[in-house]
Amino acid sequence: MKPQWSPRSLLVWETLLLGLILVTILIFSVPASPWYSPYFFNAANMLGMSGRVIAVGTMALPLTLIIIAGHIDLSVESMLALAAITFGTRWHGGMNIWVAALFTLVVGGVGGLFNGAIITRIRLPSLVVTLGTYALFRGLAFLVLGDASVDLLNAPSSFTNIGAGNIGSSPIPQYLLLFGALALAFGLVLHRTSFGRYIYAIGSNEEACRYSGVRVNRILITLFVVAGIMSALAGLLE
Repeated sequence: MKPQWSPRSLLVWETLLLGLILVTILIFSVPASPWYSPYFFNAANMLGMSGRVIAVGTMALPLTLIIIAGHIDLSVESMLALAAITFGTRWHGGMNIWVAALFTLVVGGVGGLFNGAIITRIRLPSLVVTLGTYALFRGLAFLVLGDASVDLLNAPSSFTNIGAGNIGSSPIPQYLLLFGALALAFGLVLHRTSFGRYIYAIGSNEEACRYSGVRVNRILITLFVVAGIMSALAGLLE
């Protein structure tokens, strides 16, 4: 079976994506453009927009590894919602805020384990499984919340100040540094470890990896567990 992608094809797609981004920037930042806005391509706006996509970026990191392995996880958005609601309700219920945060990450990991177990043990397509758990996790979020409403208005500053503020006297937010550290860690795992090489191999030919003695199921379950934990972390960031 031929692999569905190659490093060369991946490079082509990355180049096209970069080109589209540059075209979009030019459309809104060149004065001659009819869509020009002086507020679009400036440091303040770029840094402000980064705060709105930090949760998406956090979920995208493990999803990248899952997609490289030839699978998909559509349930991350619902897991984010379930995690955020779980955290809020546990804390409002009297649980210590740090324990509630840890409990929320465990919930995310259990959700990812559920996805991975069904995909690897029953051998159902990840698209079908995670589409179902997308609805399941969203329903659980509504069930946990009920008629209540949660907020973090009175949360301890020791928790809410994590990632808040800027790096020194620069305008760069601290959460960008935290996200950069996470991205670097995922990049190192993917490109500098045998685990990362196995991910690429599974994406190229999963059955060949099984016959070669690679513990495919364990690797896939690990990926989905990490995706669940990172989705829960994104829920905490939200």
